[in-house]
Amino acid sequence: MEAPQFPSLQPKIADQPWFSVDRPWDDEAELTQLEKEHQNMLTSVAQKHSDLVPIGKTAAELQDEDEEDDEDDDNEDDESDSNEDEDDELDADDINYDQDSPMFH
Repeated sequence: MEAPQFPSLQPKIADQPWFSVDRPWDDEAELTQLEKEHQNMLTSVAQKHSDLVPIGKTAAELQDEDEEDDEDDDNEDDESDSNEDEDDELDADDINYDQDSPMFH
């Protein structure tokens, strides 16, 4: 009676699946492509239906609001410059460092 033959569990010396695992891969190129696809998706979502007029408004009202927003942006730039000047004028003498104040108790 012959002994049963069992399959060899050892891989062949030049088994291709063992060597194809460590193929060179350019992670930066893949990441750049994914970032570009994501940015394109965000842009398409932002632009989708952007030309539609909101419910309850007419196209003329929408244009008037856009013009007002542009004017407000110009005014905010002027105001921010004046606020920076006022902030520079604050002195350390104006700040109360009193240890007896109720804030510290």
